[in-house]
Amino acid sequence: MGKTHLAISLAIKACAHGFKVYFITMDTLIKKLKESQSNHKAYLTSPLVVVDEVGYLPIDSREAYLFFQFVSHLYERSSTFHPIDMRTVQRYVGASMRGGSSGKPP
Repeated sequence: MGKTHLAISLAIKACAHGFKVYFITMDTLIKKLKESQSNHKAYLTSPLVVVDEVGYLPIDSREAYLFFQFVSHLYERSSTFHPIDMRTVQRYVGASMRGGSSGKPP
């Protein structure tokens, strides 16, 4: 569908306008969030953070919590962009509608 291409294009355009951008995959972000509790990491301070491949790999409830905390931390401090396909959204919504709370797609 070209989601990564769109994300990269957005990041390049933001850089061209003088914004600092941090581009990272969801899997790598989760690993970094597990490794460090520091609030001075580039992914926490950039004006635009692009998280690619959201929903590509399943995550457990701890990882979902870490991602939620990450997004909450950035709320009102910077912009985030997470390209995601509708099938992934439907899996998550379907799981939550059925009472699933594991944080991973069914």
